[in-house]
Parts: sequence; structure tokens; C-alpha cells
Amino acid sequence: MLSAIPKCVRTFAARDSLQHIWRSNRLFATMGGDSYTLKYFNFRVLGEPIRWQFALAGVPFTDQRIARDEAWDAEVKYMWRPYIRESDPVKKKILEKEMVEVNFPFYLPRFEDFIKKMGGKEGYAVGDSLTWADLYLANFIEIWTDNHGKELIASYPLLQQHMKKILDIPQIKEWNAKRPVTKF
Repeated sequence: MLSAIPKCVRTFAARDSLQHIWRSNRLFATMGGDSYTLKYFNFRVLGEPIRWQFALAGVPFTDQRIARDEAWDAEVKYMWRPYIRESDPVKKKILEKEMVEVNFPFYLPRFEDFIKKMGGKEGYAVGDSLTWADLYLANFIEIWTDNHGKELIASYPLLQQHMKKILDIPQIKEWNAKRPVTKF
């Protein structure tokens, strides 16, 4: 069955089955018989690119989402950790402002420059074909613009084109239309 899965998906396969992917992030894909189960928290951050890969491969899978609890909070990474964990609305607004005014202006030009330097003629992040980098970059940009508005990337035409290119892939578009709505 793995031979039917595109190379970009097989890169995370462990021999003949998908087992213990990114153990440090508690992301698991397992194979039992002819079926796959992806077990991840109920947000898009690191799980969505894997879901997209299953969709791209046309491989059915069980999307087992873990409800929010202490383990979920421990899993949240990078700049969202303080924002997601903060319960005081005033402090949360301050943290959100910092993300928009400090973090995004730091990362977005670097992503734009990365595509300019490493991307190929086809508009992918690295070279001239779809890679993990494309899926992860499009995923994060989609989450950021979903939460902070499309104007966030208004000054970054390559990021806009890249996100549109990836999200317009028919299998990804179909998956996105039926996936659960999550903030992150």
C-alpha cells in the first residue's frame, strides 16, 4: 500500500508502516491492516500537513483528534504558547499585538526571501515540485491569515501566490472543505 503514496508522504514512513512520527511532538500515524490512523490534537498546526499528505495520496485514514487538556497545552509550541495559555483577555490582547507587530514582521520577510531564493519557476518553496516545506509553509500562513486577516501578507506577493497554489490543489481544497473548524 505504501507504494501508492507519493514520495513526499513516504518520507515519514517507517519501513512498511507509519509508526511513531515525530514522537517528541506526540504525533502518531499507525497502520493496522490496510487502514491508517492519525492521532493528533484538535488543531491544524503540525497535524494538518500530514492530513494533507493523506489527501494528496488518496489514502483513507482515521483522523483521531485529541481534546484539549494539559497534554494539549504542553504541546503548543513557538510564539503561540503564551497567547493560547493566557486566560486574562487584556494580557491576551497584548500578546496578540506583539505577535502581529513583532513576530510576524520578523518571520514573513524571511519566508518571502526563502521562496525567492530557493523556490523554482513553478512557485514552490523549494525547487519545482511539491515538498513538505510547501505544506508546512502554506499551513502556517493559512493559520496566521485566518486569525489575523489576509492583510497580514499583503506586502508579500510570493507568500500569497504560494499559499493560493497549495490551497488550490484539488485534494487539499476538498480536505479543507470537510475538516473541522479550528482556530490553530
